[in-house]
Amino acid sequence: MRQFISLKFILLTTLLSLSLATDNDTINLQPVATTMSLMNFEAKDVAVAPDGTMMAIGLDGKPYKYNGRHGSFDLVAGDIELPKLYRIVLDDDATPYVVSECGGQAFYLDCMNNWVALPGCVKDLGAGKHGEIWSIGCDERVGGFGVWRLFCDSQCKFGSGTKYCTRQRPLGYPSKTKEASRHCYWYRVEGGGLRIDVDTRGNPLVVADNNMVYHYDGVNWKSIPGFKATDVAVSTEGVIFAAGLDKKNTGRLSNTELGTWQILSAPSQHVAVGPFSHFFTICPAGKLHCSANRDLY
Repeated sequence: MRQFISLKFILLTTLLSLSLATDNDTINLQPVATTMSLMNFEAKDVAVAPDGTMMAIGLDGKPYKYNGRHGSFDLVAGDIELPKLYRIVLDDDATPYVVSECGGQAFYLDCMNNWVALPGCVKDLGAGKHGEIWSIGCDERVGGFGVWRLFCDSQCKFGSGTKYCTRQRPLGYPSKTKEASRHCYWYRVEGGGLRIDVDTRGNPLVVADNNMVYHYDGVNWKSIPGFKATDVAVSTEGVIFAAGLDKKNTGRLSNTELGTWQILSAPSQHVAVGPFSHFFTICPAGKLHCSANRDLY
């Protein structure tokens, strides 16, 4: 059984066991109960792919993958031992991208199950529904640190899918013209932030150092007022979730133009979103929780 089916089963059985759900999708003032503890797993960060694959960085700084058959998180091995990690994101193929706790080194797991070092210094990563990878760099900018997009010239075939192969080059300010060689490189756009994720069109959203959420439309940055945040995540349906600055609530926003946040009583310092806009939070104590409300479908 695929990971997605197993994960969805957990969420559906959770719904049957709870009577706190509501059909009202316009609650903006009163917090609503939304989450349950997930196997008492403690983590630094969590990521969910569009197919339901879930991975997390444990408190030990190692990557783990959720095993739906056994209801456990299994250590993800590769060809090398990674330094301690603290950030993770999954692309549209469920390929993991991770960031080291010290030094800002980023890696991804290629199609040969090798951990590949990406160039440059990275503080956070975000992935779009079509495979776009964006990062927060280590270069200080207004709002936090620089916003960068990853480009890879080479690809390799693996089964029925296509993933990036092991190629890299030093970080700089590359030309917009692709080179013929096989390389991955970062291209910077104006703006800055501390945390990042990617919308359904492949454009980034960031949380800046003033704890405001900003959205890049491909040309300009626009603020999304109404909710102070420390982290942001976007579902494949375009629903935005943000971890509240007070770490007691999570914000949910269905329409960036309206800018009206629904406040959910889901304590969080980090947030990720899976299929059907189910969200996952990591509480300040490190506990991993998953959403359990019908109105999130």
